[in-house]
Amino acid sequence: MAGQTRALALRATLLALGIAGVAYLIVESGPARVWATLVDGAWTLPLVMLLDAGYFVCEAFAHRAVLGDGARSIPTRVFVRATMLVYVVASLVPLGRAGGELARATAFTPHVGAGRATAAGTNVQIAAFLGNTFISTICFAACVLAIGTGHWLTWLLAVNGLGTLLLGVVAGAVVRRTGLGTWFAARWPTLAARFEGLGEGLRASPRELGRALGFACLARIVQIGMYAGLLVAVGLTPTLLATLLALGIHLVGAGFGDVVPNQVGVLEGVYRLFADALSLGDDPARAVSIALFARVSQIGVAASCVSILALTGGIPTRPRG
Repeated sequence: MAGQTRALALRATLLALGIAGVAYLIVESGPARVWATLVDGAWTLPLVMLLDAGYFVCEAFAHRAVLGDGARSIPTRVFVRATMLVYVVASLVPLGRAGGELARATAFTPHVGAGRATAAGTNVQIAAFLGNTFISTICFAACVLAIGTGHWLTWLLAVNGLGTLLLGVVAGAVVRRTGLGTWFAARWPTLAARFEGLGEGLRASPRELGRALGFACLARIVQIGMYAGLLVAVGLTPTLLATLLALGIHLVGAGFGDVVPNQVGVLEGVYRLFADALSLGDDPARAVSIALFARVSQIGVAASCVSILALTGGIPTRPRG
């Protein structure tokens, strides 16, 4: 309990520092210029929000792909509402992706069992790592073409791509080749009884993992569309190279700022730092506004999900029959 309290206090402190960092960047970039940019580009928010939600829908189908035959036992209503709950937890609650996956596993447990639901969360994280590698490679190529190999953004994208590839491969090897589920059952038999199917679920078939990876990559393609919309929002021409550069900056900020809840302050900071890559070195307010628009979109989608969940009741926890 003491450890959990310290961890929560640390995340709260980092969140407070991140908010202070956002405030500083807005003041440093010019509050009036930032506000004017946000007002002028507000008309693009519905499209950006739609694509933002589409990214999470693709990830939800990636999760469903590694549930095996049990996916058919999850009612559509539970699946849809669990997806909305995951977005809310990941976006508004300072628990990040891990908290979102825990919420999803909790919603699916009555229908597929705790073991299978937990295993699916692990496998979809592996697919997400490799999906990150996929888009990092594309953004890295765009950086090489647009700003050259001497720019820090290019090298940081290479590090991000290699890092996520290593994490995905190692995680996949650990869960598939070390008999993790068997070890867990032998060490904690009573607890393992509640997680029946964990070992089998961790060893998802190549077809299931391939489908999950396909959806993870599709999510990143949808994200390209989202960042094209964000460039339009700040008054830039959304060429393919410019869009991939903007998305690359996001990947660097999200990867290296993951310790801060929702990367608050970190994303805004990396857009300010790499404003020159987008030819915004003399107009940092517009660079910072890209991250601010993304955050407003995130809050808007999360608020919509909360409203729908509140108006239509809680996620049902009893399986059919």
